[in-house]
Amino acid sequence: MLTKVEGTKLTFDVNGKVTSYEIDEVCKVDQDDITGEMMRQASLFGFFSAMLSRMEWQTVIARAEKEREYGQADELARADITSRGEKIREAAVTGLVNNDEDYIEAAEDHQKAVYLQSVLINLCKTLHMKSDMLISIGAQLRAELHMTGMKTKEKKFEDNIAKLKDNL
Repeated sequence: MLTKVEGTKLTFDVNGKVTSYEIDEVCKVDQDDITGEMMRQASLFGFFSAMLSRMEWQTVIARAEKEREYGQADELARADITSRGEKIREAAVTGLVNNDEDYIEAAEDHQKAVYLQSVLINLCKTLHMKSDMLISIGAQLRAELHMTGMKTKEKKFEDNIAKLKDNL
């Protein structure tokens, strides 16, 4: 799960193993190795999508905890106001709830989870755009090879083997 964002560095804790990624490294493209880049892209997208699913789950848990803390704080606030013999006013209850330390902590945890989820959603969108770009680059390279008659490294290797066989 994503645990920390510092500038462009994302830190994950996956089953006790802490891993960090720099966003610019994740998003860069090696145009000299499009095939390898496409394989890495699929791997990265799979990893970050799985982390996004975990973060969505954590966000739901954090929201439930926030709501539970709100309910408990509301109940305590109403009991406190009643014990003092005062009339219960919603503004007074809300004020007491919003100052409850446990509720504040749960609300902050929920907001952090929402933020981290948003970071992962946007990173997955970026990786999807990178995928589209890689497909376009690959298509462009194939078209250039076809139009210019240039040969790929593999084709050159096969031609050299054929020439070597002819010379023997």
